[in-house]
Amino acid sequence: MDKWKTTGGSEIFRIVGSRCNVYLVKEHDHFLLFDSSMKGERKRLERRVRSLGVTELDALILSHTHFDHAGNAAYIQQVFHTPVHVQKEEAAYLMAGKTPLPGGTTWFTRWLMRVQHKKEIPVFPYQSCKADRIVGDRLELSDLGFDATLLSTPGHSPGSMSLIVKNEIALVGDTMFGQVPGIIFPPFADSADLLIRSWGMLLETSCRLFLPAHGRPVKRSLLEKWYKRKRKREFEDEGMMG
Repeated sequence: MDKWKTTGGSEIFRIVGSRCNVYLVKEHDHFLLFDSSMKGERKRLERRVRSLGVTELDALILSHTHFDHAGNAAYIQQVFHTPVHVQKEEAAYLMAGKTPLPGGTTWFTRWLMRVQHKKEIPVFPYQSCKADRIVGDRLELSDLGFDATLLSTPGHSPGSMSLIVKNEIALVGDTMFGQVPGIIFPPFADSADLLIRSWGMLLETSCRLFLPAHGRPVKRSLLEKWYKRKRKREFEDEGMMG
């Protein structure tokens, strides 16, 4: 079980890390869960949360409502008496237990999404869940006992959110990936432009480390490198169009 600690004493545990990383944040005697993985991880997820002595969670934060992030939201809400937080753009998806299909960012993923969009059957449905708290662009979590901020970081999906812990470590969902060394651009995104702008917002924080839902941690220096590269390409494209 990987663990990170801020200088202010907050602890972050990666309690599930196969299909989708799930993080538990501890601050004093308060606990929150960031994402819930998919149904097949339910037993292992619960077992590992309880192994840390947790019987109730102050919050479940959903980075977004794709099935591999929100698949156990209703279960966690019930079993751990947990208020579920979701960004306003995706509350309806959570209530419907529906995965909003993103676009592709490579030739293969673009083709894959075009094929999938033509099908009329629901894709990766999961148990519906009514959110307890609808989040806008920004939300401080001091009322829950955390020195942490929820920040809207759209791009991968309309309502993607990141959690900024002590302004040192950010939990970023699918806003970036860490599966391939040196590459952080996700294979799926609704809007590459919005995604890059979200990177910019994350860089406006003082975070030194970014924990994605897939793969290993991303250092600030690597995010800066990718952000500069993508912004440069944007300026070049705008120059050609002008």
